[in-house]
Amino acid sequence: MYTLGKYNVYTRKIYFLFYHEKRFKNVLKDTNQQIAYTRNEELTHANVGIKIINTIREELPELFDQDLEDKILHEVNEAFKSECKIIEWMIGDWKDKRISAEILKEYIKDRLNQSLKQIGFKEIFEINKDIKRDYEWADEELNANSAADFFHSRPVNYSKNIIIDESDLI
Repeated sequence: MYTLGKYNVYTRKIYFLFYHEKRFKNVLKDTNQQIAYTRNEELTHANVGIKIINTIREELPELFDQDLEDKILHEVNEAFKSECKIIEWMIGDWKDKRISAEILKEYIKDRLNQSLKQIGFKEIFEINKDIKRDYEWADEELNANSAADFFHSRPVNYSKNIIIDESDLI
């Protein structure tokens, strides 16, 4: 139960930087479909994990004792610390109106709280409501329904007028 709970909370990932770049900077063109596929796959894994955990909680409530909750909450806190290190490594002191290390960390705390709540545990992080406004768009992107129309999309040619010869292959 412990491993399942820990894994399910931690895998609620968001491709925050890609969404930011795609939505606000208009770069990384034509990556939106890959991001949508990954988002859908991660959400499916999370939802299945939530269903499994909640079914086990319903059928075998004795497994969900204080010891299990303490272990999961400890691991979620450790996961957050690890995420913070990754965010600091990726972002450094770079700031933008819609994305910064502070915004990303606050978003991760909020997502972890949501995950814990969905599997019946208490929320452990306090969320800064002022910063929450800066990442509300990410929840909209994450939870929005999208359908692909493969016939509507147009491939982009990134290598116009480039001649490749043998020396480029070495």
